[in-house]
Amino acid sequence: MIDSLFVREGTVVRIPLGGVNISETLWGPDAGTFDPGRWLNGEGHQKGRREKVPGYRNLLTFGAGPRLCPGRDLAVLEVKVW
Repeated sequence: MIDSLFVREGTVVRIPLGGVNISETLWGPDAGTFDPGRWLNGEGHQKGRREKVPGYRNLLTFGAGPRLCPGRDLAVLEVKVW
């Protein structure tokens, strides 16, 4: 596991969000399955996977910081209502 990496100033760094969001290493064997319930507390869902990273920073689809997707809260609300 790499815990640090030197990156020269001006280097473009790209993160394959699609690949990270369906990584079986991170999310388990059903990572590619659409299952909004995995983020809820309830029977049959592993709480540990969603709690490894606090908040919604584990959902790289929305980004973070000052360039955070303005629709993130709506998307999270829709999953909770589902």
